[in-house]
Amino acid sequence: MPILIQELNYTYQLNSPFERVALRDVNLEIPSGALVAFVGHTGSGKSTLVQHINGLLKPTAGKVQVDDIIIEPKRKQDLKALRKRVGLVFQYPEYQLFEETVLKDVMFGPMNFGHEPAEAERLAKDALRTVGLDEVFWSRSPFDLSGGQMRRVAIAGVLASQPDVLIVDEPTAGLDPQGRKQMLRLFAELHAQAGMTLLLITHDMDQVLEYTNRVVVMEDGQVAYDGEPMGLFRQETLLRQFHLDLPHVLAFAWQMADQLKLTRPALQTEAELIEWILHVRGETR
Repeated sequence: MPILIQELNYTYQLNSPFERVALRDVNLEIPSGALVAFVGHTGSGKSTLVQHINGLLKPTAGKVQVDDIIIEPKRKQDLKALRKRVGLVFQYPEYQLFEETVLKDVMFGPMNFGHEPAEAERLAKDALRTVGLDEVFWSRSPFDLSGGQMRRVAIAGVLASQPDVLIVDEPTAGLDPQGRKQMLRLFAELHAQAGMTLLLITHDMDQVLEYTNRVVVMEDGQVAYDGEPMGLFRQETLLRQFHLDLPHVLAFAWQMADQLKLTRPALQTEAELIEWILHVRGETR
């Protein structure tokens, strides 16, 4: 499902003493099945931008088109149809939970989009299995679960509606290292196996390096960079300008390469880093 954004502008509290311009003339094309990271410091406009794709916000000017659904300032939109196609997982998705049991909570989305109870239950169970939550938890209150388990329930609630596009806003915030890895692997599998378009909002450059092949940097409500992650990380001036850090894998490898007067390698994972170090050690003996 392609996404087209043209000359998008958005102002919070328009025509009030508190109005604030959040987006300025944003233009983006995102093809079906893409995996794109959106980065930038707090207040740069990245969350405001993706909320337009889900229809939570309406443009002050410009256009957002998701497949055949067009969102413009004066156009009436079928937001229910849009939100069935575009699922949004908030930064702390456990705040989305409200039902008596885990299963009922995950069934809410399919029921809201018109599925019969039996079909909604099937979709909910499939989604819960997808996120790896054991059946023993399905009859419990979601508020009796751990933080990581609650997050899985919230994500299952979005997946049960079978969206074509999944937007995740800081999906690993507050999770321990193992929980972060499990969550990111889940999203990577959804993208690879289901062909889902995945838009990831993150401050973590290690996530950008390992899991995505395109990064959009937002700065002062505008697109400041749009391209391959490695292209961004190789430009130290841009990183300083955007207040972004090098991923740990590259920071370590490139410091070592500089000390040994070697070409800086293009690595993505810790496994590749280990393999490169072993190779360098063999070459320098």
